[in-house]
Amino acid sequence: MCTGVVSIKIRDMFVQPIDRDIKGVIKVGQTEEENLKQELEEYVVTNEVRKHIGKFYDSFNKSIDRPYDKMGVWISGFFGSGKSHLLKILAALLENGEVDGQTAIDYIAPKLEDPMLEAEMRRAAAVPKDVVLFNIDSKSDSSSSSRKPSVPEAFTRAFFEHLGLCPNPTWLGSAEWKMMQRGFYEDFCQEFERVAGEPWKACRATAMFDEDKIVQTLKNIGILSENSQSSFVESAMHFYEMSPEDFAHMVHEYLESQGPDHKIVFLVDEMGQYMANDERMILN
Repeated sequence: MCTGVVSIKIRDMFVQPIDRDIKGVIKVGQTEEENLKQELEEYVVTNEVRKHIGKFYDSFNKSIDRPYDKMGVWISGFFGSGKSHLLKILAALLENGEVDGQTAIDYIAPKLEDPMLEAEMRRAAAVPKDVVLFNIDSKSDSSSSSRKPSVPEAFTRAFFEHLGLCPNPTWLGSAEWKMMQRGFYEDFCQEFERVAGEPWKACRATAMFDEDKIVQTLKNIGILSENSQSSFVESAMHFYEMSPEDFAHMVHEYLESQGPDHKIVFLVDEMGQYMANDERMILN
């Protein structure tokens, strides 16, 4: 007969170390591999979450075979219910990048216990795409709701940042976009560095103070004539406009340049809070 007493510490009853750093709030802007690995490993797939992930992929994958315009998905829930976490997990699954030797789907699929849904996830992951994940409030440079950028403006900032263009001021990012579309953006960056002695991306935040160097660069690469008196800053600011239609047209141009099957997915956190009690945001 065994009379020994087995001693076990509470910490040994848990699968994960209890003294690890646990993020109290999931932030979509935290993209470090260590954080993402922990979020994927510890994400709990409930029956409700499984159902909603299935609905998301049902909508997304319909667009693979044919044009489909009912792509919008709104994640609603109480404060702290896991909206941001789900959004971040969906972004990781769509990109399906490698995190510490495993893909995002490899982390989540065993928790789903649904081979058909896993197949749908892998099908979506194989489609060439850009995944733009951002907190919309972080694209605002004002704490005042009366001066917040419109929703299309905030999306434009996120899109430009994703492409490596200037997100703010957006008139400058728009000028870079036009250079890119016309095929001389790389030439401009290289020549500007030769003229200014510094990389363009390190100087562009203060572009209005480097106008002479910008104009000289454009002359050197043959975009402006030697006799041109053009004001780059004034022209870029004057002709900049970004309506919802302008933004949609710009994204369409980008997708066409990437190939017939390329897609772009915008995953936006805190949208409801951004528009809350602001009729201007809802209508514009």
